[in-house]
Amino acid sequence: MIKREMRCAINPSVSDERFIHLKPADKAMKIAIIGGGPAGLETARIATLRGHKATIFEKGGELGGAILYCCTVRAKDNKMRWYADWIRRQIKELGVEVRYYSEPKVSDLKKFDAVILAVGGKIDRPAIAGINLPIVGTFQDVLRCDVKGCKFYPSKGKEAPLECGETVLVWGDHFGAADAVEKLGTDGKKVILVTEKAAFASWMEPITWDIMMKRFVGGTGEMVKFKAFRHPVTIMTKTTVEEIRKNGEVVLVDSTFARKTVKVDNVILGNMVSDHSLYEQLLGAGIVCQEVGDMHHIKNLRNAVTEGANVGLVIDDQLCLNANKALISKLPTEVKL
Repeated sequence: MIKREMRCAINPSVSDERFIHLKPADKAMKIAIIGGGPAGLETARIATLRGHKATIFEKGGELGGAILYCCTVRAKDNKMRWYADWIRRQIKELGVEVRYYSEPKVSDLKKFDAVILAVGGKIDRPAIAGINLPIVGTFQDVLRCDVKGCKFYPSKGKEAPLECGETVLVWGDHFGAADAVEKLGTDGKKVILVTEKAAFASWMEPITWDIMMKRFVGGTGEMVKFKAFRHPVTIMTKTTVEEIRKNGEVVLVDSTFARKTVKVDNVILGNMVSDHSLYEQLLGAGIVCQEVGDMHHIKNLRNAVTEGANVGLVIDDQLCLNANKALISKLPTEVKL
C-alpha cells in the first residue's frame, strides 16, 4: 500500500536483518545514556545485548519519556502502554543500571567511553505577550498519566494532569498536539487547533492521519470503536498566535496578516524544539557523544527507536566521531589514528 519496505515503530529488526542476529561487540564499553525515553531505552537494550555496560541517567522517577504521554489517549493507551511496559521490563531483565532523579554534570561523564544524549526535546514557548499566563499549559500537562496503580509509577509521585475548561486552543503541529486534541476531544471539550503549516500533521502516516481527521470532524473512522467527539475540532492552518490575554482572549493572525480573536479557557502549547546545549558542552570537553531521538531532531517514535538501535549497534572498538559528528567504530587499519 505504501509501496516501500515495511518498517515498525518499535521493532528495528523489521526490514533490517542486522538486528535479527546481533553480534557481540569486539570490545565491551561503558556507555552513559542521558534520558530514559524510547531512544535512550533502545540504545541501552541493543548495547547491553552486545555486551556493553550501559548506565541510564533519568532526571525523573520513571522510564518511558514521551511514550508515557500516550497512556491517557484513548486511541493509543493499550498499544503504547504495552510497549512502555515491555521496554521497561527489558531494561530490568538485562540488568541495565538506572539512576533516577539524576542529571549528571560534564565532569561525571568523563569516565565513560561514550555518552548518548536522549533527553528529548523541550516545549517551544515563543516570546509573545501572555505566554506565561496561568491559562497557558503544555500537551505534557494535559497528557500526564495519573494511574497510581501502575507498578512503574514513580515513588515520589508526580503532578496530576491539567484540568482544562470547556474551550481549549491547542497550538502546534507535533505528536503532542495531535494527542492533546484526541484527549481533549474525547473528554468532550471544544477544541481549536492552530498550526502555522498549510495542513496539520502532514508528517503522520496516512492510515493514522485518515482516522484522526475523521474523528476531528465528528466521525470514528473504519474499524474504530472509540466514542466520537462531542464537538468537531476547528482547525486553523497557516495561522499563529500573536497574543494571549488574561480574560482568555487569544489574538490569531493568518498568512495574509488578517487578525481574529477567539475566547478560550486554556491555551495548550503543542510544539517541541531540540536543545543542543548539553551536546555542545560535551563536545567541548572532548567527550565522544551523540544525540538521538528528539534531542537530535524532532520527529516520531520510529525515528527515536531506530536512532537508538543504530547507535547501540555501532558502539564498538575504536569508537570515535566522523566528520559529520556521528559515531563510527572498527576503522580499517589504514585509517586508524
